[in-house]
Amino acid sequence: DVVAIDRIFSGSAQLNADAIVEFVTHLCAVSREELDAAGDPQVYSLQKIVEVAYYNMSRVRLVWARIWEVLSEFFAEVGQHPNLSIAMYAVDSLRQLATKFLEREELLNYQFQREFLKPFQDLMGAAKSVEVRDLILVCLGHMVQSRARSIRSGWSSLFGVLSLAAADPLSSVAKAGFDLARDTVREHFALIGDHHAEGVSCIAGYLRQRPHVDI
Repeated sequence: DVVAIDRIFSGSAQLNADAIVEFVTHLCAVSREELDAAGDPQVYSLQKIVEVAYYNMSRVRLVWARIWEVLSEFFAEVGQHPNLSIAMYAVDSLRQLATKFLEREELLNYQFQREFLKPFQDLMGAAKSVEVRDLILVCLGHMVQSRARSIRSGWSSLFGVLSLAAADPLSSVAKAGFDLARDTVREHFALIGDHHAEGVSCIAGYLRQRPHVDI
């Protein structure tokens, strides 16, 4: 019964704090097994992980932080999957979840946005696929365009990604990163707040990359 199965995932929002963390941990373990299936990886549980994240995003922030600690490691891992379509699916899922999460106002003195966007930074430094690194920059560009006014501590992870792009061995990736960094600082300087120094340092990183003569 498909409806009954779906109810298991939608009902995860009713689990207590410890139970939902356990549920997500085991769901990630099942998804890893599906994705590691030789010759025929499956994305069913990966899709359900995204749904469960949506269902539970409205939880109190400290509980959500525990959930995201599990999920962020999982997405950073799947974003390096040897099957490119799966890796890119994971990155795009991160984009969807991050865009949704940024609808929530960040409380003063909290750093949840930075932690939420950190998988992009981890992936940018680890991904061997140029397509994945390109997609990360595209995703962040969309987030800046649509959610710039909502970003607070998330600027730190964003500039972290762009600083990694500055040192990318491929000039196309470095150029895309520079364009995004330049446009972000130029168009949203007033919104960057306490992260001005990180923005300036990021731009300086591109200026130091002499091999990329087109920057």
